[in-house]
Amino acid sequence: MVRTDESYEKLMFDYVKNICEEFGPREHCSPAEVEALKKTGKILEEYCDSVEVEEYECHPRGFLGYIRWFIWFYVAALLLYWTDWAWWLGVNPASLWFLSILGAAMIAFAFTVLFLQLMYLAEFVDPVFPKKRSLNVVGKLKPEGKAERLVILGGHVDSAYEFTLSSKFGRGSYVIMVAGIVASASLMVMAALKFIGVLLMGYPAPSWPTPIPALNTIIYQFSSVLKAAFGAFDIQLVLWLVGAVFVFLVSYFFVNTRRLALGANDDLAGVAAIIGAAKYLSQNRPKRTEVWIVAFGNEESMRGSKRFVEKHYRELAERRAYTVNVEMVGCGSPLVASTAEPMFLAKHSPEVYELLAEAGKVAGIPVKVGAMPFGGTDSANFSRKGLPASALLRIGKETESLWHTPKDTLENVDAGKIREALEVLLEFVNLVDKKK
Repeated sequence: MVRTDESYEKLMFDYVKNICEEFGPREHCSPAEVEALKKTGKILEEYCDSVEVEEYECHPRGFLGYIRWFIWFYVAALLLYWTDWAWWLGVNPASLWFLSILGAAMIAFAFTVLFLQLMYLAEFVDPVFPKKRSLNVVGKLKPEGKAERLVILGGHVDSAYEFTLSSKFGRGSYVIMVAGIVASASLMVMAALKFIGVLLMGYPAPSWPTPIPALNTIIYQFSSVLKAAFGAFDIQLVLWLVGAVFVFLVSYFFVNTRRLALGANDDLAGVAAIIGAAKYLSQNRPKRTEVWIVAFGNEESMRGSKRFVEKHYRELAERRAYTVNVEMVGCGSPLVASTAEPMFLAKHSPEVYELLAEAGKVAGIPVKVGAMPFGGTDSANFSRKGLPASALLRIGKETESLWHTPKDTLENVDAGKIREALEVLLEFVNLVDKKK
């Protein structure tokens, strides 16, 4: 059932165009982001019964800013591991036995910070970075009758930092990421093994330290053959120096905090879709479902939606609000109802993503069901707190070519594709409204 006409395409495309032209890239917590959110709020005032602006504070650089620490932790750990060469400086290596475990601990700390900040969405090291302010904009639409259900439709106004490796190498960037992680993890493990080897067998130089003497002999003999090709360099050192290149690439060039994508598709197209929903629902009220149209700030660091959930958690839980965040719907990749976001350790509600898939069937617009292969959405902050949520987004080769790259421009936004997402959202609200 088609609920909208072509005038919605113009409304939504004009929103994307105007925000791009007036504000350009919108770094989180920047004046451009804040003013774009305020303008979005003014637009929502035309359709919503009320619009609330919710300010919050956060440390936005804390989400990704620490990643550059990795190369320095790696280099320091490598130097601490290679105390075998301390005799060049007239130092007995045996007296430096504890340094290898210190290097292992440094890399372990780096991985711990990565897990807590990136995957667990904690704010463990945030105080190290500057505090800034941003806001969320919440438009509320009342139903015809008593509000017995609540649906939240969300999107984010900020634009993302450029993922330089993705821009240059596409899927090859994931190979570089894996190589960097493997290099760091192997150095951490071998540094720990070296420490154990020292405790069990005494100082093991120049052989590779493991707790098994026979294995040490085999590795040493193999290493001795290869040493001739590298002169004074041990093959282990050569491999870890190569590994350092991958760690450097990931740490310094995967996320370029000096360049921003324009964010036309990610995620002004998503915000445009929920503005279209606000217009339609203002004229065609659900019978018993209240709808909140939420424009989030700071999705790049996942702090805007996190603050929203913290502020409204009790109400959302008591009313069992259904949340759908809309992402990257302006391109030609297939629509997907997200089942999970592994990167953020979030599993979404089957009830919500199955309703989205059903809404697609009713609207005659295919909606696949599946987990996000990489990255995440604001819905993660809802699902991690046990609130029913999912995300409606497009996943495929075209999305990959636009995601956090210089190609995410107005020229690559298709208003017809945004309208397809809008139709699914409207049918989703209708299905929720009819639920017993």
